[in-house]
Parts: sequence; C-alpha cells; structure tokens
Amino acid sequence: MGKAVWGYCICKSRGDFYGRSQFDRGSRGSSRETNGHLFRSSIHHDGQQLVRMVVQFIVRIIADYDQSTRMGSGYSLVLLPQGSEFNEQRKFFRMSLGAHTVGNYDGLIQQCIRSFMSEIDGYAGDPHPHLMKSIGSVITTISYGEHIYSEHGATLAQLNTERTQLFTWVITKFWFVNILPFLRYIPSWFPGAHFQKVAKRGSSLTTRVRFWPFEMVKDAMAKGTADESLISKYMSESGFAENTIRDSISVMYSAGVDTTSTSLSNLFYALVLFPEWQ
Repeated sequence: MGKAVWGYCICKSRGDFYGRSQFDRGSRGSSRETNGHLFRSSIHHDGQQLVRMVVQFIVRIIADYDQSTRMGSGYSLVLLPQGSEFNEQRKFFRMSLGAHTVGNYDGLIQQCIRSFMSEIDGYAGDPHPHLMKSIGSVITTISYGEHIYSEHGATLAQLNTERTQLFTWVITKFWFVNILPFLRYIPSWFPGAHFQKVAKRGSSLTTRVRFWPFEMVKDAMAKGTADESLISKYMSESGFAENTIRDSISVMYSAGVDTTSTSLSNLFYALVLFPEWQ
C-alpha cells in the first residue's frame, strides 16, 4: 500500500508538471499527463474497493459478535447481510420516512417541541431526560400510535433505555466467547459464564421491545380500535410482510430515540460553550 501511495504522489506531480508544460512539450506532455490520470484512477478504484472490504469486515465482526453473545439484535438493518430482508427494510424506511412523506409529521413534531420548550423553561440541569421523553413521544406516536404512547410510552422508554445501556456496556468489555464461540454452549451456572446471564437479559429486553408494542397494535387492529400509526397503515395498505414492518418499526424506535436525543444534547452543550452562536 505504501508503494502504491508513493507511486500515486510521484505520478500526480509528474502529471501536473507535464500538464503545465504541454504547450512546450507537445504530445509528449499530453501523453504522460493521460498516463498519470489513468494511474490515479486505478489507485482511486482500488482505494474504494479497500474501503468497501473494510466496511464489510467490520459489519461481519459486529454480526458475529451479536450472534456469539446472543443479544438478539440480528434483525436490525445495520446488522443484516445484503439480501431480500435487508432490501425490504430499506424499502420500508424509504416509503415511511422518505422525503415525500416525512412532512406529514410536522404538526406532531411542532407540538412536541412546544411541550419540550415549556418543560425546560427555567430548568437547570441535564436536558437529556426531557429530550428522551419528547423524542420518544414523537417516534412512539408515529410508529405505534397515540394510545400506545399514552398508556405504555413510559414503560417502553424504560425498556429501551435499559437495553441501550446494556448494549453500550457490553461492547466496551472483552468477552472470551467472541474469541471462542463454542463457549456459548456452556450453562449459565458454570464458573466464568457470566456472559450467559448478560446475553439472556439483553435478549429478553430486545424481544420485549421488538414484539410487545407491535402485538398490542395488532390486537387493537383486530378489534377495530387501533389509532393511526405506521403499523396500522402499512399492515392494511402495503405489500410488506409482517416481520418486515415489525422489525423496521422496532429499529426505528430503538435507534431513533437514543441517537436523536444524544445529538440534540451535544447541540445544547455546544450552544452553552459558544453562546455567541445561539
């Protein structure tokens, strides 16, 4: 790789030189400049292939890690291998949250923003819990409906927070089961098998967040009492499979609440540090 980069640098400098001197050197300068361009294009293509291979390798490691610790998140879009299920989830996200549909939620978002601003007016302290509440209300209402949010929103948020904290803690630790996957088969009571209990708890939280609210919306639809939500809409109108809708909504909720609230917390932190930008 070092020789390739060095060759690229030499070729770039020569190409620039002959490019500036082509009127003096005629076709010789033009030819060398063309060769330099072709060589740089080859290096650029090889670099893209290398980046693609590294990304695929990292995703594979994450997928193997998830499998070995049995945390139950293999259905997530970012961990799925390319295939029909991966493509269906991407298609669902484009249809439900694409540029042509996201504007439908402006009214709900503005309502939650006004509520959030009232809560933090005169507030001193960490705004993250208030952000989690407001963002959770938006995503839960869009995904599962207003009834699910009003009745079970707090419990769902608590489950997702515990799950996120557990996953964050897990990825900061070294686990022998990642190096020796056969260790996953030893029982949880065996000395040193604490990872089995961690994996069991993580799998339990993931299953609850993934299935519980979805099944409640399904039951409400069967009774004819379901309010408006992405689940009720696409279960009735689209050709998506049930598991695609369920898993996409679960990913949308789990990832959206945590990442969005963290991003906005960082924004507030930056505004406090640099008040001239407020």
